[in-house]
Amino acid sequence: MRKRVFSLLLAGLGVALSFAGVPRPAFASSHAEAPLIADDPQADATDLYAFRSPENPDRVVILANYIPLQEPGGGPNYKLFSDRVLYQVNVDRTNDGEADLIFSFTFTTKIRNAGTFLNFLGPVTALTTDGGTVDTGSNIHPSINRYQTYDLTLTRVVGGRSQSTVLARNVIVPPVNVGPATTPSYQALSDRAIHTIAENGIRVFAGQRDDPFFIDLGAFFDLLQVRPFRNFSALQPPGTPGQPRGGDTVAGYNCHTLALEVPIPFLTGTTAIPGPQDPARLLGFYTTASRPRVTVLRPGGIQETSPDYIQVSRLGAPLVNELFIPIADPRGYTKDFWNAARPSLDPLYFRSFIEFPEPSLRLAQLYPVLRGVVPNVKGDASGFDGKRAEFLGGVTPLLNFAPDMLRMDVSIPPVATGSRLAALAGDLGGFPNGRRLTDDVVDIYMRAAAGALVPGEISLLPINFKGTRAQLLDAINFGDGVNTNADQPFLTRFPFAATPSDGVNPPHTNNNASGNP
Repeated sequence: MRKRVFSLLLAGLGVALSFAGVPRPAFASSHAEAPLIADDPQADATDLYAFRSPENPDRVVILANYIPLQEPGGGPNYKLFSDRVLYQVNVDRTNDGEADLIFSFTFTTKIRNAGTFLNFLGPVTALTTDGGTVDTGSNIHPSINRYQTYDLTLTRVVGGRSQSTVLARNVIVPPVNVGPATTPSYQALSDRAIHTIAENGIRVFAGQRDDPFFIDLGAFFDLLQVRPFRNFSALQPPGTPGQPRGGDTVAGYNCHTLALEVPIPFLTGTTAIPGPQDPARLLGFYTTASRPRVTVLRPGGIQETSPDYIQVSRLGAPLVNELFIPIADPRGYTKDFWNAARPSLDPLYFRSFIEFPEPSLRLAQLYPVLRGVVPNVKGDASGFDGKRAEFLGGVTPLLNFAPDMLRMDVSIPPVATGSRLAALAGDLGGFPNGRRLTDDVVDIYMRAAAGALVPGEISLLPINFKGTRAQLLDAINFGDGVNTNADQPFLTRFPFAATPSDGVNPPHTNNNASGNP
């Protein structure tokens, strides 16, 4: 049974790893992954995570991140959720690429005293004067001048019909982590923004967090540099000096997070947590951001918007738009088109980009010695192509091609001490069975692209190696050299994402390096 489950989970690497009421938006990640969304950071979905809670194992935690690469000291108008973006977390119960449950967040920015440039008038030690998480209009802490609240609505879609229920209104967003004078005990302050919905036990949080994604971003997009790999001089591309190790480019930057902790039966529509044979155990998650279809700018900075929305961003499995989808295709299927499309349209419009992934081809070009290691991405029936039908099935083998979503088998319990390589290392509690904060999706992708999933022995003479591709890639530590989110420790409790860096002492500025007092 374990082998079968592992096979199905590796299949989830398919769309993700193939280089190896509420207004319903019309359809027109990551970190600025497409031209149009790069100009609209408040709507830019950067990462999506879904995992069984180690704190409450009968629940799934969903984290949807937006507004990438926030400089912590970027005041006085710090980054906030947009009042004119509809943020949605979508749950697909039937693996058809269409949402069956939609959690919708809408935000409102409020100003108590417009006659000052300050967002905060003194140390913020609490959100409200009554200890609550909801704004009543008169209970906001006196030091808070400019702040946000949100409404959370749940839409159920059954038989093409939608029914919406407001789960919470006027929940307070905690201030950003300004610095030790304004927000002296930030994590304790933000903990007070965790709101529990009494009717169903759902917990929710919306606010600033440390960006949990870890990657040597500069090297990765500098011709897919693999810095530790280049320590092996025989494997270096000619004329390209290597560096000993990479650094986490995202360290010290923040993002904004929508966090949900939801009982599993609520998500699956069952009376209990589904068992390993129950089709209801398989869920798909994806996020979207939508803006009003029409916005009119009036003199004096006034904006008027239409009531209907159009989708401008979406995210399911990590790095799909960045690495698989071209800037422009002769048919017009661009990165921006991807962001505006429903996942159910992926098999129709984007299949060829996933089946013949460009990164595998580029790795073989950049590292000539790997040409006997990286599987032939066209026509190698005994290797990569021969297993493609299995890979592209997602966690359900019933589909010939899976829409891009973050898929999860919720019958698999959480793993106490998981591997950063997750399913590639036999750890079924992580990616592609959902995605934990600690899962090193960059290295997982790169190893899959280089053939880690293809069986059989190979020989590599420059380092006198004989064994499987997976063993080779492990021996040379194939990846970007960034294995953890080293700048801030993840929390062991909801919302799990780390405390954001403050604006006075962000790690990436090295303020104390000069020795100044």
